[in-house]
Amino acid sequence: IKLPILRKVIFATDYDIVAPTQNSFKRFHMGFEKNLYHFLKLRGGINQGFIVGGFSLNFFLIKFDYAYFGEELSSTLGNSPLLTHNLKLSLLF
Repeated sequence: IKLPILRKVIFATDYDIVAPTQNSFKRFHMGFEKNLYHFLKLRGGINQGFIVGGFSLNFFLIKFDYAYFGEELSSTLGNSPLLTHNLKLSLLF
């Protein structure tokens, strides 16, 4: 099966061996980044069991990043989730 959209995808994952919790979902982190065009990157993944994602727009001297991020603040999943939308505007010079 040829899937050209999966070419040149950056993929990373890690698992915290030493962590203050025994919950395996809280220890697992996985993500990918795909450069769709020279100015647009898409990102997605899983952080502590939460689906996360975002994108980056790069126009010459201006860069805009957006991310939706989820993190569990307590030792067990579902007790105290922190779900955030993050925006970043950068001027490159």
